[in-house]
Amino acid sequence: MRTLLSLLLIACAGTAAAQPLAPSLPAPAPLAAPAAPVNVAPVYPEAERMAGHEGRVMLDVQVLVDGSAGSVSIVQSSGYPALDQSAQEAVRQWQFKPKLGPDGRPVTSLVRLPVDFRLAQAQTASSTALQTLMQQPCSQLTAEVAEFRAAAPERSLGDLPIFRTSGELVFAAASRKSSEVKARVLRTLPQLYEQVVLDCAATPDAIYESVLADATRRLMR
Repeated sequence: MRTLLSLLLIACAGTAAAQPLAPSLPAPAPLAAPAAPVNVAPVYPEAERMAGHEGRVMLDVQVLVDGSAGSVSIVQSSGYPALDQSAQEAVRQWQFKPKLGPDGRPVTSLVRLPVDFRLAQAQTASSTALQTLMQQPCSQLTAEVAEFRAAAPERSLGDLPIFRTSGELVFAAASRKSSEVKARVLRTLPQLYEQVVLDCAATPDAIYESVLADATRRLMR
């Protein structure tokens, strides 16, 4: 039986995450330059992808001494607010290699970082990002959900990056089914997220992909 990931990649060819590229221009002199991060790329918003919107978001990122991102501000917009927001949300979760001061200790610094949204690169980037996302253990999802709820208890689970991506893929897969199934999937996605959270909490060693696949099959019956 094919995995959910392979089914969704076939059904949703072109549904993609953005590919953040290494800076092509040097940062201005006042900016520090921590090493480039290795992190999951921002999600390419489905509405923007379908509309053919592309662009570059230029961000100023404050890198803290522990390597996490502090403030993330937009220096130059892509021209599309949804792309700008997706880039900011992703980079806020990235980990960097902090800059070292004269005494060899990490110091807070600033790096200018471009994030590109290019449709031609989207499918390859999507495959890599999805493989990483789908293969994570349930214990990692449970920790992410706990942190998300502690930081923003009023927000929907659909705002969590992993669920936002999963939801787009599940709905895209359902688009090949009847209008009744599509409407039911869209209506019940919040319940799907909650069910996945419960299932993952009960089976911390399970792989996210298999838990999501089971919940999705029940949803699409």
